[in-house]
Amino acid sequence: MDKTLWKRLVGEFIGSWIAAFIGLMCVSVAVTTGAFGLWAVSMAFALAIAFSVYLTAAVGGCHINPAVTLGFALFGEFPKKDVIPYWIAQVLGWFVGALFLYFIINGMIGFYETAHHIVRGSMESQKTAMIFNCFAPHPLIAEALQWDASVVPTWKAIVSEMFGTMMLVVMVFAFVDEKNPFRPSLALLGIMIGLVVGYIIAVTSPQTMAAINPARDFGPRMATWLMGWGKVSFPGPPSGLGGPWYIFTVGPLLGGILGGALWKYVVLPCIPKGE
Repeated sequence: MDKTLWKRLVGEFIGSWIAAFIGLMCVSVAVTTGAFGLWAVSMAFALAIAFSVYLTAAVGGCHINPAVTLGFALFGEFPKKDVIPYWIAQVLGWFVGALFLYFIINGMIGFYETAHHIVRGSMESQKTAMIFNCFAPHPLIAEALQWDASVVPTWKAIVSEMFGTMMLVVMVFAFVDEKNPFRPSLALLGIMIGLVVGYIIAVTSPQTMAAINPARDFGPRMATWLMGWGKVSFPGPPSGLGGPWYIFTVGPLLGGILGGALWKYVVLPCIPKGE
């Protein structure tokens, strides 16, 4: 193993753990107390991502997202041999962060389930599983608006995740590529990435809850499966009624590829070369 790789993996694990714990915490408050709306959750999650960047970017880059890692491996200078180790560290970080959060707030979740007559593992328990992993469409919004299965079928959910992640990845390239004269300073980098994530959450949450990160969904999804949500987590609900688990892995990975390609082959060649 590269002498520095283990340190970078620790950075990825910690960054993912922090993003999971404090990011999903705001979702838990929104679901169990009703204290936060969609915009508040979006901004709180944006801050969680920014905090993770400032804490660990100097260690391993703070990808905390397999789609970002894939994009930079294919279209940047990230070593391809490090992709799988990074993915493992990211998924484990999000998994452990979700578990840690669960053991702190499980009383709140249990009270909410009892008050709303929710049987964990039933289709209706998406309303509490969504604290951790994603569903398409957003369970609470779909219920409030009486959406049926035709509104966000699986293929549309994958496309939504793909384009949301493409936007994230191409913006990360723009923020860090030295050939971009308008890239932000390192001091602003965390805030800028966080704001992109927050914006995407605000506008795509009704469709897919805006995973835009395979580890952000898959790690917490493993936690909910272990904690009793069962088939609601794996394989997930039917198309349009919450959707299968792979939506939030396939869509973001495709988006990571598209985002990297868009930057390298479309945007970057259009930037005027310095004299």
